[in-house]
Order: sequence, then C-alpha cells, then structure tokens
Amino acid sequence: MNVIGLCDNSSKAVRIYKELRDIESINLYLLVCKNLDTGIVRYFLGHLYYFFKMNIRDKLLSASIILRGTLRVSSLNLYHEKILTWVKNKKPDIGLHAMGVIYKNSVISLFRLGIANPHIGLLPKYRGRSVMEWSILNGDPTGISTFFIDRGIDTGRRIILLEEIDISKFKDIITAKNYLFSLDLVMFRKAIEKLLSHENRYIENEVCKGERYYVMSKLFSSVVEKIMQFNSSG
Repeated sequence: MNVIGLCDNSSKAVRIYKELRDIESINLYLLVCKNLDTGIVRYFLGHLYYFFKMNIRDKLLSASIILRGTLRVSSLNLYHEKILTWVKNKKPDIGLHAMGVIYKNSVISLFRLGIANPHIGLLPKYRGRSVMEWSILNGDPTGISTFFIDRGIDTGRRIILLEEIDISKFKDIITAKNYLFSLDLVMFRKAIEKLLSHENRYIENEVCKGERYYVMSKLFSSVVEKIMQFNSSG
C-alpha cells in the first residue's frame, strides 16, 4: 500500500514518518508544499519557523529522508503540475491530511482510496467547527472520526473508524482540544492498520443524520468550560 502524507511543514512530516515507519506493509512518502492561497514569503518563513523548532535529531532525520527520496519539500503549491505529477507517479492508495486546506477533486482523485482525515467530532452527528464544544454542551460523547474526505465540510461518505475519547480529566477547552488534535498520528496508524486488515468495513457517513456546526460563541464556550470543570471534579 502506497501512502503519502500531505503536509504544510517539515515538522508534521517528520512526526508522521516516526509514527508510521515501522508498518511493513506500506510504502510511505511525505510531501511538504504550500497551500494555493499561501504566499511564498509567508510559506518560507513558516517553514523556517517549524524547522528551527525541531530538535537536532528530527532535523537530521528530515535531511536523511529527503536524501532517500521519502520526503519532498517544495515551494510549489499543491496544485502545480509538477506536484500533481509527483503524487500521481507514486500511485498512492491513501493520502494523510496534514495541511490547512480543503482539497480539490484534482488532488483527491489521485488517491485510489482517498485522503484520510481525523476529525475531532463523532460523525455523522457533528460536522464543522467547535464540534467538541457542541457535543459537551449537548451532553454527547466526544471523540475522533477518521474518514475519507470529499470537497464538502466533513461530508465524505466513508468513515474508516470512529472512536470515543474520554476528555473528562480536562478543565478547559484549549487543553482538551489540543489533546484530541495530538492523537492525529495514532488515528492515522489505526486507520491504515484497519485498511490493511481483511476485516475492514466502512461506516457510512449519513450526513442527513447530523448537522454542520459553526464556531461557538464566547458565552456558550464559558458554559462548556463550567461543565468541563464540574465533570473533572467528579
């Protein structure tokens, strides 16, 4: 199975590599390039920022996997002909979403199975923004849905796996969300392992059974944090 991690900086690429490199049944590639809407100066400065934040071992590792051809770092945007050709030539089965972008079909269609995204909400009920907060406010479980994206907002029809995550120990929104976001590599690994298994079955993302949520107001967010504080004290 050929897997490409789609990243907007080298730090993310190295994190993905370290998490997945021991899965013997995959050929792992990593692509770092810029979003179509990101200017070259902003992209370059951001890339330097994340590179210098890495420890020396990760810097050496990034150089090593560049030399081996596992990691490609480019100043071109994701939709440049040369980038699309590079991706196509890898004959990828799966993409791993690690860029701040909504993909066009010209990229999605290059992956045999699709581009996997770990969404910090349980689909199909919770799509969109602030879904962790909305689920807490509604008294519902929180968790992560790893699914194959389409051009919509969390509307991809094939969910690879759903996993409820207990965040009752957290007293505020930021630390809870950071914890859920930190599980992205674990979710990528679990999704790949499930796809490699002979027992893989997709869960249908029945969009009609859920709602698209938007950024929660400060007033409601304060209510959510009071709920979290109460739950953590229990």
